[in-house]
Amino acid sequence: LAEKLANTSGPTSLVIEPTLELAAQVVSETESFSKYLDNPKIKLCSVVGKRENRDILTELRRGAQIVVGT
Repeated sequence: LAEKLANTSGPTSLVIEPTLELAAQVVSETESFSKYLDNPKIKLCSVVGKRENRDILTELRRGAQIVVGT
């Protein structure tokens, strides 16, 4: 399954948190543990109220694998 998902375009996971702080913690922890994976280049996109829409869209177009939002 992981091999199939690695070759897809677009996000493979969506994480929705109730607060900005929890979303930021999920992003931080995911970045921390991803360095131990075979492919540590996990691309994250944070979709929270304090970010500019154009910045979010730019990250999504670059190929975010995990989207974390509020």
